[in-house]
Amino acid sequence: MAHIRRLKGTLKAFLEEMGFTVELDRALQGYSGIEHSFDIVATRDGKVLCFDFANLSEDSLIRAVLKAIDVNCTKVFLMSKTSCTDNLPDSLGDLKVLEVVLFEDAEDLLRKISSVVAEASPLIRN
Repeated sequence: MAHIRRLKGTLKAFLEEMGFTVELDRALQGYSGIEHSFDIVATRDGKVLCFDFANLSEDSLIRAVLKAIDVNCTKVFLMSKTSCTDNLPDSLGDLKVLEVVLFEDAEDLLRKISSVVAEASPLIRN
């Protein structure tokens, strides 16, 4: 848990350097009326990016997909260590509202987030 807390702090600082306003452990209301919590919510120029850290499992993937669909005014990133990829279905690449980011360490995470944030356009306005 302390490892995830450090990664969240590192990612928060990185996103702030990119000009985002960043909140940790924030909930957003979905179209269903359900409040969905995210590890990090970053906003800039009316665009909303949500980040969740998870060990990939069938349950965590289903939850992430449902959250991303319900809160579809955002781009949702599910981040997981590369060692947790056994349960990753090939069809996840087809989702437009959810992107899985696999990383080895904090440096790898920031490099990949920099790249996917740049590619996350057009982002949907909140």
